[in-house]
Amino acid sequence: YGIYGTYWKPVLKERRSPALLDALQARGYAFRVLSCTDLNSPEFRQTAFVRVNGAVTDQWNGARVDRDRRMTDAFLTFLSERKRQQPFFAFLFYDASHQSYLFPPAHEVFAVPDGSEQINYVIGGNSEKMRVRKRRYQNSLHYIDGQIQRLLAALAAEKNLLEETLVFITGDHGEEFKELGGFGHNKAFHRYQTRTLMVARIPGEAPRTLQRLTSHYDFVPTIFRFMEVENPVADYSLGLPLTGDEAHRFVVVASYSDAAIVELDAITVFPTEAHGLQPVIVYDHDYRIISAGRAAMRQKKDLFRELYRGRRAFAW
Repeated sequence: YGIYGTYWKPVLKERRSPALLDALQARGYAFRVLSCTDLNSPEFRQTAFVRVNGAVTDQWNGARVDRDRRMTDAFLTFLSERKRQQPFFAFLFYDASHQSYLFPPAHEVFAVPDGSEQINYVIGGNSEKMRVRKRRYQNSLHYIDGQIQRLLAALAAEKNLLEETLVFITGDHGEEFKELGGFGHNKAFHRYQTRTLMVARIPGEAPRTLQRLTSHYDFVPTIFRFMEVENPVADYSLGLPLTGDEAHRFVVVASYSDAAIVELDAITVFPTEAHGLQPVIVYDHDYRIISAGRAAMRQKKDLFRELYRGRRAFAW
């Protein structure tokens, strides 16, 4: 959508398709949406892909560890069978790197003991167990990297196709292995649980690293700028084109009932539900509390004013 995650509930209620997919449909794009997990939970079939449900496959037979490979197979079939020269939008959601970090034996780059895929969340884990879990995570990423390699090779094999295709590779969250005391994700808004890998291949753009705050909601304005959309970005997104020079002062990261404003020097966590009981808390980037409650509100009042000035009613 190119907007803050705090818009999730209104978007779900309205069953609104994203402006990006609407624009691509109007231009005759083919669609293929593939996911190793059920897109009814969260409700992406009722939101992001509500107008292209016929292009969605999110149910797979067989072992879970095989889904990432089979999903890539399905994309390669779509690529070979689509009409030549027809532009396309494809979305692939890989699952192997989610707990309990699955991979075939050929991708055991880092040695792990048998049975290590069983995670006891009540007992937790000592430092050695955490090291094993992180090695499993690395192996699962190696497996996914192998599938992405197959995908890119297929694009490169078709004349000029890779050179004409925008490719974005990212995660939906980070993963912590006790670096700041936690394990997994969805428990904190610090860098280990929220910062994700993001690699973009954009035709005509020179390779470089962006040394500034960026966000998932920068994807849409990046694509629309490439498509030479003339509307001001603020008409449809709260993001910024990755290909431009403008930088965010902060980015917003959201969960179901709270969210965080991430700055270069602080993380401000606040409730998004009217009944939310947790106070506003300002952390440093090692997730140590700087201030909380009314003191935090006073400290960040200008930031909250800027945040809510940025919220708007988008004309879908």
